[in-house]
Amino acid sequence: MEFITPEEVADYVMLELQGRPTGKDIVAALDASTEGPTYRAGVLRRNAIGRLKALAEAAWRLLTTDAALRQQIISVELPIVAPDGKTVYRGNIVVVPPETGGGRDPLSAAPRGWVDLRPEQFGVGIKRAGAMLQEAEARQAGPQTSGSDVAWNAIEPDDPIEPSRFATWVFTVEDKGTRIKR
Repeated sequence: MEFITPEEVADYVMLELQGRPTGKDIVAALDASTEGPTYRAGVLRRNAIGRLKALAEAAWRLLTTDAALRQQIISVELPIVAPDGKTVYRGNIVVVPPETGGGRDPLSAAPRGWVDLRPEQFGVGIKRAGAMLQEAEARQAGPQTSGSDVAWNAIEPDDPIEPSRFATWVFTVEDKGTRIKR
């Protein structure tokens, strides 16, 4: 959205402090970046939020109208949390049960593996996708290898989103679920 990252500012500052010419006026850049958001960024943000809300509504509409899909999700013991956060579809067994006792919120388990359609949870997927993309770009920029350290399930920047590869990435990176020899 036409922003400069803190890392980019830090790189330029370090180069300037080392006496290397950057062609960038750091003082002017810092001044410009602290003056507030632009109108364009505000419009883009509003449009992005509107699209996310439409996606959350479309996902809920799909689950409420497609009984087979809903049943398939519940049959693998995953509860479905409605966008209102009050309605939960589930079977007799829940693979990631909520923690009980002590007045704990039963929905506290939802981010650990439930199909959570609350709008605030959609940001988690967006952050994951961003991390996947950064990892893919770093891998492409680095040395190419054909050894045993190649990430065979890695997602490349131009690859389509495939749920199985997305899940593999989450298990491998977030859950640190790489296979080790015992």
